[in-house]
Amino acid sequence: DYGLVISNSHNVTVRGGYYSGGRHGISTGGGDHVGCSPSRFITVSGTTITNTGAQIFAADNHGNIDYMIWDNCEIDGGIAIGGDNVTVSNCHIQVGDGTINECIYGAEFRGCSMSIHNNILENNGNYTSTGNFVNIGGSNLCITHSTTKGGTITITDNLMKYVGTLSDVDAIKLAQRGYTGDEKVNVLISRNTINNESLTTSADFALHIEATPDSDTAALGNWGHITISNNQGLGGIHLADNISATDPTIGTAEYITVTDNTLTDGQYGISLRGIKRIVNVSGNMIKDMEAHPVTIYGTDADNPVE
Repeated sequence: DYGLVISNSHNVTVRGGYYSGGRHGISTGGGDHVGCSPSRFITVSGTTITNTGAQIFAADNHGNIDYMIWDNCEIDGGIAIGGDNVTVSNCHIQVGDGTINECIYGAEFRGCSMSIHNNILENNGNYTSTGNFVNIGGSNLCITHSTTKGGTITITDNLMKYVGTLSDVDAIKLAQRGYTGDEKVNVLISRNTINNESLTTSADFALHIEATPDSDTAALGNWGHITISNNQGLGGIHLADNISATDPTIGTAEYITVTDNTLTDGQYGISLRGIKRIVNVSGNMIKDMEAHPVTIYGTDADNPVE
């Protein structure tokens, strides 16, 4: 079932090679028995990773991972990241044969220090309920009351390519679902390019960031600084709360910056709902959207948005 398993281990380096399995090509994690340590300081580089037959990710992190690097890998079948302090860089990741929906999928976040940069992400699918390239809680439980630490989710300098036809899809989708920690969850999304090789239709949102209560805590999460800058390509930007958008508010965010993005062919250009704090929207170029180019909603008449 597994090409390579790394469990409860420290200081592991995997260079080169081809790993494939019926479930995961490479899986990292371990048990939770007495004496079992987290898996820390692991690097996988220059490696080809695939899986066969299973509707599951080719590369996989579990929640006890801390300080993990996936670098310069060829991954056919997507990757699930989890734990804390995980980096995915310089990789070519592809999905879209009907088995896996997302190139990078967040699961079991113990903390939120995650870096995704300088990758080529290709998706041949058309999945409407998730982030087709990066999905962190958009269609699943990821940042929840079980998450104990904040941090910064960094998504920068990636090329994201739809290689099929599109209809109402999101490229990047992030959501908190009941996080109750004191540490803020910051977001930096910058210098990404999102395109469609077929150029037959449009995306929905390029970037979709939300928070929604979960059934256990009814907490809306704890966003810090959200920065979205210098991205270009298909879709708009939507910051809101509640996955169903029936009671939208992203009011926990301390500061929201949306600057110098070039966006085309989406549902809305820039849609910020339920804002309570400081917002900077400037230098963006928006064209060919289905609805409003820019909308910003506040929630508190006594403390207006700045």
